[in-house]
Amino acid sequence: MKKRGLIILIPIALIIAFVFIQAGSVTYGEKIQELIGDREVDRIEIRLDDGSTVAVIEDQETMDEIMEASSDMNLEETDEMHDPEDDFYVYFHTTDGEFFITVNESVIGRLPGNESGRYEVINENTLYQNINEIADDA
Repeated sequence: MKKRGLIILIPIALIIAFVFIQAGSVTYGEKIQELIGDREVDRIEIRLDDGSTVAVIEDQETMDEIMEASSDMNLEETDEMHDPEDDFYVYFHTTDGEFFITVNESVIGRLPGNESGRYEVINENTLYQNINEIADDA
Protein backbone atom coordinates (compact mmCIF):
# COMPACT_ATOMS: atom_id res chain seq x y z
CA MET A 1 0.00 0.00 0.00
CA LYS A 2 2.88 2.38 0.79
CA LYS A 3 4.37 1.82 -2.66
CA ARG A 4 1.08 2.64 -4.33
CA GLY A 5 0.76 5.88 -2.33
CA LEU A 6 4.33 6.80 -3.25
CA ILE A 7 3.67 6.09 -6.92
CA ILE A 8 0.70 8.45 -6.82
CA LEU A 9 2.48 11.18 -4.82
CA ILE A 10 5.55 11.43 -7.09
CA PRO A 11 3.66 12.55 -10.24
CA ILE A 12 1.58 14.98 -8.17
CA ALA A 13 4.74 16.49 -6.66
CA LEU A 14 6.28 16.83 -10.14
CA ILE A 15 3.19 18.58 -11.48
CA ILE A 16 3.13 21.01 -8.54
CA ALA A 17 6.85 21.75 -8.96
CA PHE A 18 6.35 22.36 -12.70
CA VAL A 19 3.47 24.78 -12.03
CA PHE A 20 5.54 26.76 -9.50
CA ILE A 21 8.52 26.96 -11.86
CA GLN A 22 6.31 28.11 -14.73
CA ALA A 23 4.56 30.71 -12.54
CA GLY A 24 7.75 32.82 -12.25
CA SER A 25 8.70 32.32 -15.88
CA VAL A 26 7.60 34.51 -18.78
CA THR A 27 8.76 35.00 -22.33
CA TYR A 28 10.59 37.94 -23.87
CA GLY A 29 7.69 38.28 -26.32
CA GLU A 30 5.18 38.72 -23.48
CA LYS A 31 7.35 41.34 -21.76
CA ILE A 32 8.20 43.34 -24.90
CA GLN A 33 4.50 43.36 -25.83
CA GLU A 34 3.68 44.62 -22.33
CA LEU A 35 6.33 47.37 -22.69
CA ILE A 36 5.49 48.55 -26.21
CA GLY A 37 1.84 47.52 -26.51
CA ASP A 38 0.13 48.59 -29.72
CA ARG A 39 2.59 51.39 -30.46
CA GLU A 40 4.33 51.25 -33.81
CA VAL A 41 8.13 51.11 -33.57
CA ASP A 42 9.70 53.25 -36.27
CA ARG A 43 13.35 53.09 -35.15
CA ILE A 44 15.56 51.08 -32.82
CA GLU A 45 18.83 52.42 -31.47
CA ILE A 46 21.52 50.31 -29.85
CA ARG A 47 23.77 52.18 -27.43
CA LEU A 48 26.60 51.32 -25.10
CA ASP A 49 26.88 52.18 -21.39
CA ASP A 50 28.80 55.38 -22.22
CA GLY A 51 25.85 56.62 -24.30
CA SER A 52 27.53 56.16 -27.67
CA THR A 53 25.25 54.90 -30.42
CA VAL A 54 26.38 51.64 -31.99
CA ALA A 55 23.59 51.23 -34.53
CA VAL A 56 20.38 52.85 -35.68
CA ILE A 57 17.92 50.44 -37.25
CA GLU A 58 15.06 51.65 -39.37
CA ASP A 59 14.38 48.70 -41.66
CA GLN A 60 11.35 46.70 -40.59
CA GLU A 61 12.92 43.26 -41.06
CA THR A 62 15.76 43.92 -38.59
CA MET A 63 13.39 45.61 -36.12
CA ASP A 64 11.08 42.59 -36.29
CA GLU A 65 14.07 40.34 -35.64
CA ILE A 66 14.93 42.25 -32.47
CA MET A 67 11.35 42.32 -31.23
CA GLU A 68 10.03 38.97 -32.43
CA ALA A 69 12.81 36.49 -33.26
CA SER A 70 13.57 35.97 -29.59
CA SER A 71 9.94 36.16 -28.46
CA ASP A 72 9.86 32.59 -27.14
CA MET A 73 13.00 33.08 -25.03
CA ASN A 74 12.15 32.17 -21.41
CA LEU A 75 12.83 34.69 -18.66
CA GLU A 76 12.66 34.48 -14.90
CA GLU A 77 12.43 37.39 -12.47
CA THR A 78 15.69 38.21 -10.70
CA ASP A 79 17.09 40.81 -8.34
CA GLU A 80 20.63 39.94 -9.45
CA MET A 81 22.81 42.98 -9.93
CA HIS A 82 25.26 43.04 -12.82
CA ASP A 83 27.89 45.33 -14.28
CA PRO A 84 26.10 47.82 -16.58
CA GLU A 85 29.29 48.17 -18.66
CA ASP A 86 28.38 44.79 -20.16
CA ASP A 87 24.99 46.02 -21.29
CA PHE A 88 23.60 47.12 -24.58
CA TYR A 89 20.88 49.73 -24.26
CA VAL A 90 18.15 49.09 -26.81
CA TYR A 91 15.89 52.10 -27.45
CA PHE A 92 12.55 51.54 -29.14
CA HIS A 93 11.38 54.81 -30.75
CA THR A 94 7.62 54.83 -31.26
CA THR A 95 4.99 57.33 -32.27
CA ASP A 96 4.38 57.99 -28.54
CA GLY A 97 7.98 58.37 -27.35
CA GLU A 98 10.83 56.04 -26.58
CA PHE A 99 11.33 53.04 -24.33
CA PHE A 100 14.52 51.18 -23.60
CA ILE A 101 15.71 47.89 -22.18
CA THR A 102 19.16 46.73 -21.16
CA VAL A 103 20.55 43.49 -22.54
CA ASN A 104 23.61 41.51 -21.56
CA GLU A 105 24.59 37.86 -21.85
CA SER A 106 22.42 36.66 -18.97
CA VAL A 107 19.98 39.42 -17.93
CA ILE A 108 17.46 41.69 -19.65
CA GLY A 109 16.58 44.76 -17.63
CA ARG A 110 13.98 47.52 -17.46
CA LEU A 111 11.13 45.24 -18.45
CA PRO A 112 7.74 45.75 -16.79
CA GLY A 113 6.34 43.30 -14.31
CA ASN A 114 8.57 43.09 -11.28
CA GLU A 115 10.06 45.65 -8.92
CA SER A 116 13.63 45.38 -10.21
CA GLY A 117 12.64 45.12 -13.87
CA ARG A 118 15.36 42.50 -14.36
CA TYR A 119 14.84 39.07 -15.85
CA GLU A 120 17.39 36.31 -16.15
CA VAL A 121 17.44 34.47 -19.47
CA ILE A 122 16.77 30.79 -18.80
CA ASN A 123 18.04 29.29 -22.04
CA GLU A 124 20.20 30.70 -24.80
CA ASN A 125 20.05 34.49 -25.06
CA THR A 126 19.31 34.87 -28.75
CA LEU A 127 18.40 38.53 -28.29
CA TYR A 128 21.89 39.33 -26.99
CA GLN A 129 23.41 37.36 -29.87
CA ASN A 130 21.34 39.28 -32.46
CA ILE A 131 22.17 42.66 -30.94
CA ASN A 132 25.84 41.76 -30.61
CA GLU A 133 25.94 40.77 -34.31
CA ILE A 134 24.28 44.04 -35.31
CA ALA A 135 26.77 45.99 -33.18
CA ASP A 136 29.73 44.10 -34.69
CA ASP A 137 28.49 44.79 -38.24
CA ALA A 138 27.94 48.50 -37.58
